[in-house]
Amino acid sequence: MRTGTAPAKGVPRCNRGRLQKLRGMDDVHWRTKKERNIMLTRTTTFGGALLVVVGLLGFVAPGFMGMHLSALHNVLLLLSGALAIFFGLKATAATVRTFCLVFGAVYGLLGLAGFVAGGPNYTFTIIPGALVLGTMDHLAHLILGAVFLSVGWAGERPQPRLRHVNE
Repeated sequence: MRTGTAPAKGVPRCNRGRLQKLRGMDDVHWRTKKERNIMLTRTTTFGGALLVVVGLLGFVAPGFMGMHLSALHNVLLLLSGALAIFFGLKATAATVRTFCLVFGAVYGLLGLAGFVAGGPNYTFTIIPGALVLGTMDHLAHLILGAVFLSVGWAGERPQPRLRHVNE
């Protein structure tokens, strides 16, 4: 039985400096991956909380910041905010990334549609009398869409699986 730190015969010695450098690279990669995941989850959770707050404020002040916050609009804000909070707190990084991309695309397209298809004063009527969006709504939707899309694009991309081909 051998004791001590010398390697067994035939086993090359390890270069400690190189090993520490490689471990440091792994730590840096791990830190950046973890930081991206934290950015994804925090932004999604914070964005969801913001939507919930605006949805609740809409019941008290329907003209908050010049927005058209009807009862239906407030309920939709509360639901989408709760959904964002759920994904931010409970989902995996890949799922949160996908959620951010889809959520951002939907909100961004909604804001863009309001400016493109909106009538006088860029008023976009989805359900007459129940869901009418104005200029401030479109701006908020565009900003929200841009934030979620950028966070989704910056998130950790899943690594493709390598297939082994049997020859």
